[in-house]
Amino acid sequence: MVQWQRSIFENFIASPVSLDLGSSGFCSAAGIRCNDTGLSPCSNKPYRRRLLDAELDGALVCDPVRSIQVVNTRRFFHLSEFTPGSLFTFPAFYNAPATRFLAHPLAAKISLDPQELPVTMATLHIVNAPVMKLFMVSTLSACAHAPSSIETKRCTPSLRELSSFVSVALNTTSPVVRGSKGTSHMDQLLANKQVQVRKLAEIVPVSKPHVACHRMAYPFMLHYCHMVQGTHVFSVTIATHHDDEVEYLLECHTITKYMKPGNAILNQLGLKPGEGEFCHLVESSALIFTN
Repeated sequence: MVQWQRSIFENFIASPVSLDLGSSGFCSAAGIRCNDTGLSPCSNKPYRRRLLDAELDGALVCDPVRSIQVVNTRRFFHLSEFTPGSLFTFPAFYNAPATRFLAHPLAAKISLDPQELPVTMATLHIVNAPVMKLFMVSTLSACAHAPSSIETKRCTPSLRELSSFVSVALNTTSPVVRGSKGTSHMDQLLANKQVQVRKLAEIVPVSKPHVACHRMAYPFMLHYCHMVQGTHVFSVTIATHHDDEVEYLLECHTITKYMKPGNAILNQLGLKPGEGEFCHLVESSALIFTN
């Protein structure tokens, strides 16, 4: 395992296990979720990661603290809204529960085809877990969705696949890894609260490609990794309601000409296809890779 993998994912790698251990034995040994414990149904689309599609605008999101549906009216912003001193309402993220990577030989045997979900659940010994099934359906649907014309994507069910995608996309074996300085707990505390921008700094220019990997809701560690053309990344330092400062990442997409008129994101920001850019904060569990 190379150094960057070891430093980031050391605590998320399962020991080699066999599917023959049976339900409780396999799930415990692999460190994966095989039941609904700790999960809450948020909506019929609990975890959608397609930021660029109109129908997946994410108006209904999960509030992990109260385990109820909350209406989050702002997921997308103009870059000008992050001028130091500005106030904005922090979005309500849903951070997928932490699980572990399966060993690649085992993960490679498990299909990510939504049509194969019954077989996948049986293989992983998942029974009587309707909420987990709901999350799996949503995640696999996002994985199966065709990429946009400016996007390269892959859902990565193992650390080897994540490493391979990042290395090929960025043409490097030693990527620089960035993430928000917040935590899942901080995401929850700030959700739907008004916060103030203290600092804004571009850290990845449009000219420099990057890969964003988002942790998905699934029994084992699975990421939605994608590289979107015409995107730059900013570091945003915000003041919390306790006046503490915390740093989050902000992705801004400058290419909108491929988006259809009436797209929900563009409508929200008063834009037309091909004009302006839209930005969104990155949840604390996501990672940004650059070369």
